[in-house]
Amino acid sequence: MATLLDQPRVNPLAIKDWNEELKKSSWIPEGATEPSDLPEMMAKVFNVTATFANHPTLAKNWNHFAMHIMGSNSLEPRHREIAIIRIGFLCGSDYELSQHAWIGELAGLSHEEIRRITEGPSAPGWSDLEALVIRATDELKESNIVSDETWVALLENGLTQQQMMDLVFTVGQYNMVSWALNSLGVQLDEGLPSFLDQ
Repeated sequence: MATLLDQPRVNPLAIKDWNEELKKSSWIPEGATEPSDLPEMMAKVFNVTATFANHPTLAKNWNHFAMHIMGSNSLEPRHREIAIIRIGFLCGSDYELSQHAWIGELAGLSHEEIRRITEGPSAPGWSDLEALVIRATDELKESNIVSDETWVALLENGLTQQQMMDLVFTVGQYNMVSWALNSLGVQLDEGLPSFLDQ
């Protein structure tokens, strides 16, 4: 499993060095120059945003897609977070896991459930649909496709066609983000404990 680099390969860019278009697309409040100037939720995910700010064109376009995944996604937030935490675990991305542990709690997952996600779809306590979301995530990571059996079972357990699409794109987005976080050496934000070390 990949380990978090203890130093960034790409340093977070200070807000004062961001261009105005990127500040706007990243919802940085006017006059903000430090993470402490940001709303609490935004400050908690500062290092990833500030690292991606080194490539403004990429960051601006990625922000739009990320906002769909975290905002207008048709999946129930609980199911979205189960998929994100599972792919983060499979990719060994401590940053992603540490971030989505608290986001998962906001989506209704208990601390025990968040830990159980690492045990996979056969761990006791999941509903049929939750186990299938984990299974689909595993299949995407292992085989690059959701199997026919899992696809049909997800539909039979209540997911719509749009939710199926959002599930695939959510796993894909956070698989890609895990690669970036691990490879760029994005460090944990202040105050967030390591998930993998717990």
